[in-house]
Amino acid sequence: TITSVSTDPDPSNDSATASFTTVAAANNGCTDIICSSGMCIPDLCTNNDHCETGVCVVSAVVCDDNSLCTDDSCNSAVGCIFDTSQAGDLCDDFNQCTANTCDPLLFCVFPNEPSSANCDDGLACTVTDHCDGAGTCGGTSVCDDGNACTDDFADETNACACSHAPSAGGSPCNDNNVCTGTIAAQDACDGAGLCVGGQAVVCDDGNACNGVETCDPASGCVSGTSVVCSASDQCHAVGSCDSGTGVCSNPVMPNGTVCDDANACTTSDACDNAGTCVGGPAPICPDDGDVCTADVCDRASGCVARVANIDTSGFSQSRVDGRDLVVLADAWNSCPVDVQRYNPDANLDPLDPCIDGSDFHQFMNSFGRSCQ
Repeated sequence: TITSVSTDPDPSNDSATASFTTVAAANNGCTDIICSSGMCIPDLCTNNDHCETGVCVVSAVVCDDNSLCTDDSCNSAVGCIFDTSQAGDLCDDFNQCTANTCDPLLFCVFPNEPSSANCDDGLACTVTDHCDGAGTCGGTSVCDDGNACTDDFADETNACACSHAPSAGGSPCNDNNVCTGTIAAQDACDGAGLCVGGQAVVCDDGNACNGVETCDPASGCVSGTSVVCSASDQCHAVGSCDSGTGVCSNPVMPNGTVCDDANACTTSDACDNAGTCVGGPAPICPDDGDVCTADVCDRASGCVARVANIDTSGFSQSRVDGRDLVVLADAWNSCPVDVQRYNPDANLDPLDPCIDGSDFHQFMNSFGRSCQ
């Protein structure tokens, strides 16, 4: 409806014409626009505003932020408005354990609330209700007997009266023994209300040098006594433990390493390439100046003087003579195991435990001599 129209066909003269208001024809999509003094009054909801023969010709602004989470509209004073205030109301799954969110591309998204979030499961016979982190609200039954192998029931219609029934056999449980239950066979209920331990845990860290491991029901696997490698003897160095076998190596000391073969009748003992302590030359035992003694070497004590005057009875007391020879002969070819014949006094050469030629040789060195 035109309320005021200029009769001057020249649009440049519109400035001399009184202001008027037009309503654009329905087929050009225009809204009420004011044209004054040859110019359209600015409207932030239109584009390309201009006057044609006293009429404002415009293009409407399209307000669309491509978001499913906004209510798009246009205000002539401020332009496009993208209202997000209703997004939460648009997206509401009425679940306490999910968050109501809107994704500009996906629209409504309901992520799970954390397991610590409080909620209300709507049951009078549960306490400490909270979300489980998977979008479900649940509480602890006031009838919970602490036994995972019983199903606990609370009668909501009868003051939460409690009843308990065995859980189905095979239901998962925990027998409070960390040494039972593996991926292959977990602890499980027996169907009679008891929790039965599953497969025994095998404690093996794969290192035999840690000893034989055991399992403590409270703390789990416990290391055994660790293998400690030490030198097997003076001609071997400290070895290292093989983690696969738990056996220590036995490396040989360098050839020539000083050692002690526990024989006082050797000198310059040294290790050989095979790891054996080899005795060197025998010591030269000094002459003690007594003709009735054999100056010999004893493995345990070194150089000693063994008395050749074996028989000290009668006239043979101060001489090495035939009576001493008889004593030697009686023990001839005997060894310490021959308790009947062996005579340690006749063993003049301690390097040889048996009575033989070496003892006879030492004896003859003093034979016929008068002793001090």
